[in-house]
Amino acid sequence: MTKSSGRLRRPGLWRALARDRGGLVGLLLCTAIVVVAVVGPWVVRSDPLRVNLERAFASPGTFGLFGADHLGRDLAARLVWGARTSLLSGAGALAIGLAVGVPTGLVAGYRRGTVDEVVMALLEVLMAFPGILLAILAVAVLGASRTTVVVAVGLVSAPLLARVVRGTTLALREAEYVLAARALGVGERRILWRHILPGCLSPLIVLSVLRLGTAIVTVAGLGFLGLGGDPAVPEWGAMLSEGLGYLRRAPHLALLPGVAILLTVLSVNLFGDALNDALNPRLRLRAGPPPW
Repeated sequence: MTKSSGRLRRPGLWRALARDRGGLVGLLLCTAIVVVAVVGPWVVRSDPLRVNLERAFASPGTFGLFGADHLGRDLAARLVWGARTSLLSGAGALAIGLAVGVPTGLVAGYRRGTVDEVVMALLEVLMAFPGILLAILAVAVLGASRTTVVVAVGLVSAPLLARVVRGTTLALREAEYVLAARALGVGERRILWRHILPGCLSPLIVLSVLRLGTAIVTVAGLGFLGLGGDPAVPEWGAMLSEGLGYLRRAPHLALLPGVAILLTVLSVNLFGDALNDALNPRLRLRAGPPPW
């Protein structure tokens, strides 16, 4: 029964995704950005760290695809390597948030009582502050580096992920199959990871996709403020900050990394919204054939 129902869900999911044109555009754009981040450094051969003041502010086409920045560094190479840095930082922060938030939400929702009250009080305190402020505080305490930024943004993402998992766990802990497993003497750890966690995957996947966009923006914001570690390392937020100082002379130095951040976050959010609609059972019941 379970296997047949799983087979029935997949066509409904793909049909719902196919209906959402914005979600398809977001998926294609996000895929293209990931491909650029993975393949781009082998296509754009220039060293993104090489300084040559003789070609400073070179216009697009005269040197490389997008010209050079104020230090004569290849802007196209820095954008490509910046894509890799920004995406890896966002993905690493999301992974840390999941590693902290998922177990916390599972334990709090399953045990309830004092454990749940203490965890929820702590989560509410953390969520009362804007995420960027908590990230700045963590970087200020731990020191500015790429690793610190990833850890800080990951810890900022953990409370929201924990709340979602905790709410789903509260609903699933009284499900018949969980009660049956408990009656058979199955251990708590096995119940949490083998019986309850799979039921949390749908909302968790959607929230993770949306939080990836937030993590990328937060990492870029810290880089813009000069808290992202080595400023020579290509990163979109730091590049945007450097380009603002030369906005009148070479506006593309700030425009290009800003557009890169915008397109990346927009594509992730479009796909996340489409995935949310596709995994929502109420919306899926109304699903019809794609419009083409």
